[in-house]
Amino acid sequence: MIILRQLPFIDTLSLSDMMTFDTKVNIIEHCKLARIDISKSWRKGQIGEALVDIFTKDPQRTLDILPAEEIELLKKLLSLSPEESIQHPRNDAKYLLMQELHLVVTYEAATQWQIFMPDSIRKVLQNVSLETNHAKSEIPASLREKGDNINLIDILEQFLRFQHIPSEDLAKMVLTNKKKSGLLYFEELEKMAQEIAEELLVELMKL
Repeated sequence: MIILRQLPFIDTLSLSDMMTFDTKVNIIEHCKLARIDISKSWRKGQIGEALVDIFTKDPQRTLDILPAEEIELLKKLLSLSPEESIQHPRNDAKYLLMQELHLVVTYEAATQWQIFMPDSIRKVLQNVSLETNHAKSEIPASLREKGDNINLIDILEQFLRFQHIPSEDLAKMVLTNKKKSGLLYFEELEKMAQEIAEELLVELMKL
């Protein structure tokens, strides 16, 4: 999360700045959220360069992670100038994904976040579709890349990460590949994923 220490926000941040101003721990967490495999032995600058390259070439990969509510916030930010911001209730126990994915800069007031979008991010996103139903209507890039190799573990990971089974499009992919991959029907996958998720939750509560 990139924190603005004082107002006003003067936008001089490059994409490289956005991906490297945070701590290495938080940058690695960004990679985990985006399902990007990197070595922990990499220097912070190396990780930042990789994130810039991936975000520039495939911004949709990052957008796939965001819930519909945050897509709407991004749309509002894109309609503003870099000096303008949106207000959002502050919650230090749960940051927004777009903060953790280094898409915005945040000024922390007592009860509100004042959120800005640097022009370097804006230039990448301005030509990308930001439909409000995006997160539910499209297959996330990380799953789309698996093609015929998609399986129960992929579905389960998606279920646990976003607390829902992805869209009808993903169901169609599973059913289409059933004979080739020996996959169960989507309804069975959904039921199994829910059961496993509930079992995991019970185990976690014991810790």
